[in-house]
Amino acid sequence: MGALPESFRARLQHTFEDWQRRFAHCLVEAQQAGELSNEVDAQQVAEFFWIGWEGAVLRTKLEHNSTALEVFTQFFFAGFRSK
Repeated sequence: MGALPESFRARLQHTFEDWQRRFAHCLVEAQQAGELSNEVDAQQVAEFFWIGWEGAVLRTKLEHNSTALEVFTQFFFAGFRSK
């Protein structure tokens, strides 16, 4: 990212933060509906998701296949299964 102009970096960071905020809001709504434990830290899970997702997207582009996205989503959602 060092090659990007600072103005673009700031816009990209704002976009990622907006996506994270929106996902956290969805998680809070799921908690309010009783579909997700209130013990889940919605902000932290949203941050974890976007960090992992963007890493998986980068790896997918590098390897020219969707394996990284499949592995990430499988393990991410496995963390929310009832025991």
